Amino acid sequence: MIAMPWAASAAVQSSSWLASLGHLLTGMRLASFPFIFGWIVEGRSELAAAAMGVAMLTDWIDGSLVRRFGRPSSAGAWFDVWADFLVIMSAFIAFAVAGILSAWPL
Repeated sequence: MIAMPWAASAAVQSSSWLASLGHLLTGMRLASFPFIFGWIVEGRSELAAAAMGVAMLTDWIDGSLVRRFGRPSSAGAWFDVWADFLVIMSAFIAFAVAGILSAWPL
């Protein structure tokens, strides 16, 4: 059988692209937290709920992409955890600022 090195490199490039997509989704979730905060404070609950829904969807997808097509790392795991933390905390802080929830749990 003849070895085809270009076939192996194409598979690596494809999988690294999909793994990068997972990191991009995490970065998009991280970038969304100021918008979620602002929309909650402004009372634009439909936009905030949609953004939170997209954030939850990307959280579900990004880890699967990296585990399946990339190389999971502790740095990537921390990036994901901090993105999740900032999105969730920004929502709860916005609820407190808007007077929807009490600030004591924060």
